[in-house]
Amino acid sequence: ISIILDADAISLVEALPILLAAPKTILIGDPHNPSHDYLPIDAFHEEAVTRSAFFQESILTAALRQGAPTRELWFTSQYGDPAIVTFANERIYNHGIKQFPPPNNEIFKGISIKEVSDKIETIALTAIRHAERHPEKTLGIIAFHQSTCQEIEDAIRARLVAGTPAAAFFTRPNADIRYYVKTPERAVDQFRDTILLCMEAEGAGGLDHKIAVCSTLAKRELRAFITEADLAKIASQKNSLFREWL
Repeated sequence: ISIILDADAISLVEALPILLAAPKTILIGDPHNPSHDYLPIDAFHEEAVTRSAFFQESILTAALRQGAPTRELWFTSQYGDPAIVTFANERIYNHGIKQFPPPNNEIFKGISIKEVSDKIETIALTAIRHAERHPEKTLGIIAFHQSTCQEIEDAIRARLVAGTPAAAFFTRPNADIRYYVKTPERAVDQFRDTILLCMEAEGAGGLDHKIAVCSTLAKRELRAFITEADLAKIASQKNSLFREWL
C-alpha cells in the first residue's frame, strides 16, 4: 500500500511511479483546492513549455472524476506531524514505512500532559489566558463527568471581569466558534483549535478511548491536565500503545 499526502498538489504524471509501485494507493488531500499551475524553479530562467493536462490536473482530482471511493477526514495539524509516522514506523511497522522526504527530529507539540495539584483551577486560568492571548483561536474544554464540567464553568465565570475582551470571548453568540465545556459524548463533531482536557483515572480501555476522541477534536493542540493521584492510578494499569505515544 502506498499513501500519497497532499494528493491535491501532486500531478497525475508525478504520481504515476507511485501508482505503479503498489497494488493499492490511498490519496489524502483537499478536494476543494483548485488545479495547480506549473511553476518554474525560482531564479532559473526556464523556457516556457506547453504541458499536457496530465501535468495540470492533480491525482486527487483525476481519481475523484473516475469515481474513486472516498472517506471524509476532519483536518487537524496533528495528523501531519512526522513524529506520529515515525512512532508508528518504529513500534508497529518495524521500520517498513519509507518516508519521502526523510522526517525531521523536531519535538511533537500537538499533545501535552501536565501534572497539576488542582485541575479545575488550572484549566480555568488556562482558558482565561487563552482568551486574553489567543482570542482568534477557538477553544473547547472536555471533562469526563458532567459534574466536573459544571465546576470548570463556575471557576471560569468566577474569575472573569465584566466588560473585558476575555469576558467577550466566553459569550460569543456563534455556536460554531464559541467555547464549550462538555463531556466527550456531548462534544462529538465540536472541533476547536485548542482543546483543554481534564483527565481522570478510569479503566484502561475507557481512558484511552476518551483521550483518543478528544485528540481528534483538536485542530491544533490538545492540552491535558491530571493530578498526581490520577497519574498514579493510570501508571498502575497495563500500558497501551496509545498511552505510550502520549
